[in-house]
Formats: sequence, structure tokens, C-alpha cells
Amino acid sequence: MEQTHDVVAPLLAGGGGRPDTQGVNSPRFDFSHLSPEQRLALAGDLWDSLSERELDAVAPVTPELAAELERRLAAHRADPAAAKPWDAVRQGILDGWGKRRP
Repeated sequence: MEQTHDVVAPLLAGGGGRPDTQGVNSPRFDFSHLSPEQRLALAGDLWDSLSERELDAVAPVTPELAAELERRLAAHRADPAAAKPWDAVRQGILDGWGKRRP
């Protein structure tokens, strides 16, 4: 798979975006020609480009969230064997999703 930067750089440099004429819900750039994998990689790259200060400004860790994270970390440290592998968690989500869809 090509690097996300290789896909996005021409869009940004070459005016590949389109004006936002439909309001806030329309995308500024048309990414429909990118594969799902490329769009996901782009989302990750955009997230990674934010500094810690920028993240704190737009997605602050509230005291409630910090307490929940501490609770989860303590639970994991108390019983690391209770952790489930990502594949099992993902499959459980997918199985549950299929049951809720018509």
C-alpha cells in the first residue's frame, strides 16, 4: 500500500479539494477515490499530526475519564490474565453488530 502522504500531498498542493458549498456536513476534499485502508491511514496520520497541546485543547482528559482510565489500569494490574485478545473483542463486536442489523 502506498504511503498516505503520497496520496494526500497532491490533493493539498494541487487544489484537489472542493469548496464547501453544501454547509458544514460536506467534505472539503473528495476522498472517495481512496481505498478504505488509505482513508483509515489518512485519519491516523491526521490524528498523529496533532501535538499534545492541540489534543488537550480539542479532546481534554476530564477528571472522570482520568479516574476511569486509572480504574481500568488497576483492574488490569490486579488480574492481567482477564484481558481478552483484540481478535476476540473484535469478533464479539462484529457478532453483536450482525444481530442488531436488519
